[in-house]
Amino acid sequence: MKLYKLLFQAGIATAVVLTSLLIPTEAKANLNTSAKQLLVQNELTKVMGVKLEQTTSGLRVVLETEAGKQLVPLIFSEGKQLTVDILDATLALPQGNRLQQANPATGIETISLTQIDSTSIRLTITGEEQTPSANVVPSPRDLIISVSPESTEEADTSQVIDVVVTAQKTEESLQKVPLSITALTEEQLEDGNIDSLRGISDSTPNFSILDASGSRAFLYYSLRGFSNSNLTNRDAVGFYIDDVPYDYGGFLDQNLVDLERVEVLRGAQNILYGRSAIAGVVNTITRKPSDKLEFLGDLSYGNFANFEGKGSVSAPIVKDKLGLRLSGSYGRRDGFIENTAQDNTVDDQSGGNGRAKLLWTPHKDWEVTLNSSLESYRDGGYPFVPLERDDPFTTDQDVNGFNDFDANTQALKVAYSSDKVRITSISSRRSSEVDQEADLDYTALEAGSVINKFDSTIFSQEIRLQSPADAERLRWIVGGYFESRGFDTVDNGFVVGNDAAELFQLPGDSTILSDSETDETTLATFGQLDYKLIESLTLSAALRYETNDSELEFLESNITTPQGVIPNFRVENIEAESDALLPRVALEYELTPDILTYGSITAGYRPAGVNFGADNDSKEVLSFDRERSLNYELGVKSSWYDNRLVLNAAVFHNDINDFQVVLFNQFLQAERIDNADAEITGAEVELKATPAQGLDIIAGLGIVDTDFTEYTNSITGEDFSGNNLVFTPGYTFNIAMQYRTQSGVVSRLELVGSGATFFNEDNTLKSEPYSIVNGLLGYEFGDNGVYFFANNIFDREYVTTAFEDFGFGEFGSLGSPVTYGLQVKAKF
Repeated sequence: MKLYKLLFQAGIATAVVLTSLLIPTEAKANLNTSAKQLLVQNELTKVMGVKLEQTTSGLRVVLETEAGKQLVPLIFSEGKQLTVDILDATLALPQGNRLQQANPATGIETISLTQIDSTSIRLTITGEEQTPSANVVPSPRDLIISVSPESTEEADTSQVIDVVVTAQKTEESLQKVPLSITALTEEQLEDGNIDSLRGISDSTPNFSILDASGSRAFLYYSLRGFSNSNLTNRDAVGFYIDDVPYDYGGFLDQNLVDLERVEVLRGAQNILYGRSAIAGVVNTITRKPSDKLEFLGDLSYGNFANFEGKGSVSAPIVKDKLGLRLSGSYGRRDGFIENTAQDNTVDDQSGGNGRAKLLWTPHKDWEVTLNSSLESYRDGGYPFVPLERDDPFTTDQDVNGFNDFDANTQALKVAYSSDKVRITSISSRRSSEVDQEADLDYTALEAGSVINKFDSTIFSQEIRLQSPADAERLRWIVGGYFESRGFDTVDNGFVVGNDAAELFQLPGDSTILSDSETDETTLATFGQLDYKLIESLTLSAALRYETNDSELEFLESNITTPQGVIPNFRVENIEAESDALLPRVALEYELTPDILTYGSITAGYRPAGVNFGADNDSKEVLSFDRERSLNYELGVKSSWYDNRLVLNAAVFHNDINDFQVVLFNQFLQAERIDNADAEITGAEVELKATPAQGLDIIAGLGIVDTDFTEYTNSITGEDFSGNNLVFTPGYTFNIAMQYRTQSGVVSRLELVGSGATFFNEDNTLKSEPYSIVNGLLGYEFGDNGVYFFANNIFDREYVTTAFEDFGFGEFGSLGSPVTYGLQVKAKF
């Protein structure tokens, strides 16, 4: 670990040295620059054509340019005239250097385009009765100006749908990215009260969170058929907050606050994100420090004594140079599950988190961000109940379980951007600790308890070099990634109660506990080229090489009885090494400026690993092989009716070799990890629309079919070929309708549903399809609002997990019951 820390520190030192060497300071400025040098101008961008298109809301003006530098518009108005000045540009129209047209659309008197000097052009739009309003969308190929004859105050308040994402490490329109992405903007996150991974998944096709009655202690997920059922290895999904990789235990357990945007990328992501992910990426971006004093507050209270407070404050420390943003949340609620044996509730929750973000911009080309966060939660035990019970929200456990979670993160991001190159360095450290205890049999029998204690520390360093932001014909990115993870378990296992003595063949008050220490190292280099073959056709080729070394330094198990300690087994220096060369090839074609089609073939990978949860020292249970996949995808992205309707769709197929399957023993320990062959086929459709003033509609549908193509259980010898993969619903859907009136009233209705889900490889345990309804009604005044909310309005009961607790029966958990409350938001 000392070597890894030195490498990590070297990464930080490199970033600091780069900063000191490359940042131009005021002292270095040449005050004697010649007049000739000062008068050198940028190369002018030629406007080659103009399109005027009538729309339902007015007029769409498209200024077509040569592929190259982006047009820079300056907008101002006076009287009934709206003026757009464009710098560093010249007219090269077929009809000459001037265009004028009368009455191009209802409510617009004239439109003209002229060359006002040698380096600037001017677009003037005159309204018949008032100043028109406009929405300007620049790109390296054209400038689109959507004009409404109404003034800004009176214009249609429904906005055109144009979401900017950074999924490919550069800012671009969501509709121009050849990937299957669900992007949730700041407004959508606020409107949907999305502050958890469960909320994100409810808005994302083919992404499911299977939590136990809202518990932070027990979560399974699935994205396009890949799940986290193998808890001993890397996540199938890469989770990031502000470019920092989070392990699953340190991400799923926390509330998400002060969000700017969330991007969910479906399909293998092995190139542009430091840690490769075979299923996809959840990329979460928090708000930056602002250039003025700002406060955001959010308080809510509801049934189950559910209180939650969230807030953030931002202020400049040195104007235009240094800013600070602080954010955090705290919440608590009573449990949903009543424990009749202890006269309490099983799954109470309390805790919160805090984040500090410091942004330093010493020069226009530099941006340095220092991030630090803390999380601390004190929750109750696992909310598992017997599945045959008439009242599924009651149990009779004799052990009062708990789930304590603490984590802290520090990250330094240094970004340099010029007209030649962009360089980014991200150095991070994350530490998390979990301490859990739960009833062994989830009944009133004195069977004992299950104990889990582990801590994880991750150091990571990523370096990226890429083409400038305005690169058009050829875009490129190269980089490297290093990660070191230490994972330790302490006193993991069982406390044997008197009623389970015969089952364990041990006297009561005995323990079976193990300690372990695992080190994992990842090194990777990656690169991608995007080349525009012709104006509308782009070829993308990418390659990643990754090596992984996972070592179980030791695993020791001991049995302690009232008579003394009995060594069970001890192993040392168990190692699993793997590497992979991961290519990706994609082709995108613009049928029109509003319709993009694409196809891609991507290799996916999950490394080999070691099993720190093994219950014996046999070689075959202590390690497992790598997992490989080949993902084929076709997609289309389209915008209609002046960007008021967005409709995107994708189909995909995955061939998987050596799919990692966890086999549990009778005490739900990971006895071994098998490797199987499988295939996954599916599709997604997403729709966003603003059909009328104040009305927003969002909908999504995901369909997935999963199968083991070849798999025989290595313990029982059963052939499960043809069975479904676990924790993956056959379909998911979400529909949300929201309406805002000009008087301030806002209402929202959501329908979220999921298909049948299997919980074991022999497909004997499964949930039935379900759907739930959520709603909100509120009143907004300025940037403030008061809302009444309700989730699972019709109190639908549905199973989220199920398992056989060997010797005690079938158990499981349900989704959260109906919850409701009052919420107040303020901003100033």
